[in-house]
Amino acid sequence: MEQRDYFMRQIEGILQLLMGLTQKALGLNTSNFEDVMKEIDHDLISQLDLSINDIITISESDLLDRLKGVGLENIYLMAELITLLVKKNKEVKKEEVFNLKELINKALVLIDFLDNETKTYSVKRAALKAELLQPEIRINN
Repeated sequence: MEQRDYFMRQIEGILQLLMGLTQKALGLNTSNFEDVMKEIDHDLISQLDLSINDIITISESDLLDRLKGVGLENIYLMAELITLLVKKNKEVKKEEVFNLKELINKALVLIDFLDNETKTYSVKRAALKAELLQPEIRINN
């Protein structure tokens, strides 16, 4: 029972982290982009041992293996965070800071995993997937 409580606290901590990172990402603009991205990257590394560049470069199966233990809601929040980072990169930067095509693909992999794992339809996931597949998001990728 104690071990289960520990894991639940860990999952809750990751949930809070991802929600906080999403709030940081919402505040991204041209003047603070690099600093906020460094903070987001630092927080991801310290809590999940996973940087944005790691997400880009590791295989899809390795990404799923690393995130499977964090809970389905947290995997959704990670896909949401990735989507937001792609959108903000396109909004505030003239050049790509990250490989956006690969970030989009990883977010889609996470959403597909959730669709298969839960076996239930989610309007939120469908909307996020549709957003990732929009031509203006995928342009120049």
